[in-house]
Amino acid sequence: MRTVSAAVLVLLGLGVALGCGDGNGPLMRPGEDCMNCHGGGGGAPRWTVAGTVYACAEAGIGAGQDGVAVVVTDEAGTELTRMTSNSVGNFYTSKQVASPFHVYVERNGTKHEMGEAPSSGGCNGCHQIPVQNSAPGRLYVDQASCSATPLDATQDALPDSGEL
Repeated sequence: MRTVSAAVLVLLGLGVALGCGDGNGPLMRPGEDCMNCHGGGGGAPRWTVAGTVYACAEAGIGAGQDGVAVVVTDEAGTELTRMTSNSVGNFYTSKQVASPFHVYVERNGTKHEMGEAPSSGGCNGCHQIPVQNSAPGRLYVDQASCSATPLDATQDALPDSGEL
């Protein structure tokens, strides 16, 4: 009985370390593409819009910003949903959002609007370092307050332990 219990604990610990199991939650994996798990496949809750917001496009993966409003609007500018980033910068919603839609982020009177309608609600799929598609780097709220020197990919790596 003792051997079986130890094996179960090892498997549960491995599952949590790999991003599966009870260790998941709203603070998990900032900067990663949320839709890899939350896009409708697998056992994770399905989200329609999700990502991580930073102060600037070149911010390190652990520098997410708390308290940023992330607003999704329709073509006419009517608000469809409003999210607020948590302590690691993550935001998400399961509310249905029809394409095309637009997104802006806002904090303390500073507003940054995406120039074109996004292709999906998986914000971190494009907004990352190194730069993907036409995104300028991370999803950000106030580029003026940041360094003009972007990080390279080696500075952006996740810690080996999986803890953020």
